[in-house]
Amino acid sequence: MKRIFIITFSLFLFLIGCSAGEIKNLNEASFEKYQQAEKVVQTKPINENNEITTQVNNSSSGVISLNNSDSDVLSFNEFKSFNEFKDIFNDNLHGNVPMFKRINDDIYQTIEYYDVQLDGSGWVFKTWKLDPKTSTLTLVDETIYNDHKMEFGYELGRYWYDLWTSDKNNYHPYQNLTLTTAMLDEAKKGKLIGVEYGIGININKIKDARPTPMEEGYYEGAPYVFYPEDTYFYNEEEQTVSAVAFKGDRLNITLGEVEAILGTATYEGFNEMENEPYFLYEVGEYSLYISGDNDTKSVRDVILSHNQIID
Repeated sequence: MKRIFIITFSLFLFLIGCSAGEIKNLNEASFEKYQQAEKVVQTKPINENNEITTQVNNSSSGVISLNNSDSDVLSFNEFKSFNEFKDIFNDNLHGNVPMFKRINDDIYQTIEYYDVQLDGSGWVFKTWKLDPKTSTLTLVDETIYNDHKMEFGYELGRYWYDLWTSDKNNYHPYQNLTLTTAMLDEAKKGKLIGVEYGIGININKIKDARPTPMEEGYYEGAPYVFYPEDTYFYNEEEQTVSAVAFKGDRLNITLGEVEAILGTATYEGFNEMENEPYFLYEVGEYSLYISGDNDTKSVRDVILSHNQIID
């Protein structure tokens, strides 16, 4: 395996086709993001007594009260499913129902905030599967954001909370994929398992077929659209997708498990800018980039782009 231990995030920008002029804005943009995150926390400090904690953990809140415009009025069936979830949650867990929303079919997601200095404190996103026939709930996935688990954890949790509550279609990614060698087979075709559209498609086709993205803009100079399940980077001039990605939460495995399943990577390195180890698999004319958390080694991001030669 070729190993690269000193590398910056400009590698990824190179892979998705960013110019040198776009790359030079990297440090300023990253610093600005963290400044904005810190500003949110400073202007709305989070503690057990303030309105944020009350709103998140209040059994009478939830998406129904957050999205109360005419366009968000629930149908009878939606209202029935929400009440069913609340009743079963109370029966199974014997506690107040936190803020929640229905994602699809029988999958629901809740948010809670715990303002105590413990490893399990902070922003807690839980995904549940509801079985209406047996009136039971099964915990599918759980993600906790705090500074014990990750750098800027509380800020990241607040970022996801703001996204989650800003639109009824937004939700936190959860484990709904299993990694197999089929990932490499599909990557050779410019497709990423778990991502609906492949590289080369016109970005407007995706926008027209999807609800409003959770986020749309420029990431270090590269235009993108970010949805709960996937992200698309595209060439602004040609309007074609140049890279596709999804969050590692959807796999919920470590880099070690990735290597055990996919085999030895073409390159193994460390991204100093993002403070994360990564594997890079060259598959035909494409590259599959899989990064991990530096402490836990759990997969952070999975990105497929056109292949580039690295000396």
